[in-house]
Amino acid sequence: MTSARVAFPQPLTEFPAALVEFVRTEPESVAPSRAAAALQSAADSVSDFGEDVWGTVTRAADVFRSVDLDGDGVPDEARALTVVKGAGSAVMGTGSAVKGAAVDTGSVRGMADRDETSSRPPRWHAALVAEDLPPSDGPVAALVKADGRTWAWIPDSGSLRPLPRIGSPSDAVSSFAEAGGKAVLLEAEALRPDDASPMLERRYCEGIYRLDPRDLTTTRLPFEPRGGWDWRHEFATSPDGRMIVVAERWRPDEFYAVARQFAPDQFLDRLRATATLPVHVALHLVDTAAGTSRSVLTIRTSMPRSSDDRPVQWAPDGSLIAVSLMSEVPGVPTTLVLEPTTGDIRHEIAGTQLVGSLSWHHDSDRLLLERQGRIVEHRLSHGDEHPLPPLPGAGSSTRRPTPPGAGRHRVLGYADEERLFSVTHRGSVMTLCRIRRGSAEVEPLARWAGSTDMYPYLTSMPWDFWS
Repeated sequence: MTSARVAFPQPLTEFPAALVEFVRTEPESVAPSRAAAALQSAADSVSDFGEDVWGTVTRAADVFRSVDLDGDGVPDEARALTVVKGAGSAVMGTGSAVKGAAVDTGSVRGMADRDETSSRPPRWHAALVAEDLPPSDGPVAALVKADGRTWAWIPDSGSLRPLPRIGSPSDAVSSFAEAGGKAVLLEAEALRPDDASPMLERRYCEGIYRLDPRDLTTTRLPFEPRGGWDWRHEFATSPDGRMIVVAERWRPDEFYAVARQFAPDQFLDRLRATATLPVHVALHLVDTAAGTSRSVLTIRTSMPRSSDDRPVQWAPDGSLIAVSLMSEVPGVPTTLVLEPTTGDIRHEIAGTQLVGSLSWHHDSDRLLLERQGRIVEHRLSHGDEHPLPPLPGAGSSTRRPTPPGAGRHRVLGYADEERLFSVTHRGSVMTLCRIRRGSAEVEPLARWAGSTDMYPYLTSMPWDFWS
């Protein structure tokens, strides 16, 4: 404001006379130069070209979209992914598109025209249903961890239903379906005030229960968990369902004496103070018929954590148990193969951990293991191992994808002599497949929908169950 007054000290009192007779002259009409005309023509051509190419690309891109092709309400794989040749011709047409070009998307065959090996729709389609598991005579073919709960998949019911809660609600409770899907093993836990800190509640294991899906009755196993709040249990059952092995992670009393010195908001301080204290894993053999339980192995170590890998699995012939533990080298697992009744270690496979929930081959001699992110097949009788051939699907590799998204197959174990079970994730849809090693053959078996964090545990079923 001050600067304006200095520049114009006296305001005008009348309109300037020089501007009273001002007349605006119209510019002469001049023909545009050749350069301007060329630019305008190029702009028009680009506009037309863009509209044509957009229509061309849109028609070609339809083959890459996931649409519901089989009427189950779940988007299926894009047509271009299932029929590569047809989609390839459409893509070639798009790549050579110029003004006026068009792509014949009819060159992409429909679902009915596909090869039988790739056109067979999944046998079952299931989605998360909020109601608890109802009584059912069908077997539990898989358990799925999703949204903080464990969901049972009984194909006869066509849905994924959460298991009934036993004890305090928690997503840390382990679950396991017995061979053949005849029963489910569940943990029960309780929240109780800590003896030294009455205002602080801690989780305690109340026991392991066997749930019968036919009538939802529960029976407590003759197994007494150790006291303390830092525990973890994993299960496996013998092929005949009589024996159950429980892998229990536990802490000595010294851990609890040190941990009680820290308030809940001092979590990192407590971790540092207890980091050097020992962690133990004990294997307990539970005889459901005799009602007894005994420890067959105790070792100072821990179990590796994985979303869809079982750290303890029983051989199909019942002669051996495999368990994955952490070695003395930080971050490096090891797999022990032991005799069930005595706990004698028969084999130690360093640097590996069990893959999925069906790591044992039906011959009880081969194991699927993960070694440094790669899947290998280990033969116990010879001690040799070799990596799997590249897996079919997008980004195929013998390296296990984490997470198994974008069509990448994550192996869950043996399906039969030549094929493996795998799962792929696309958004909130997970597809269970059978894949043939060393080929591009992928057979979808089931599709589950409803969550983006689903992790499946397959149940050991007869081979003809999946036919």
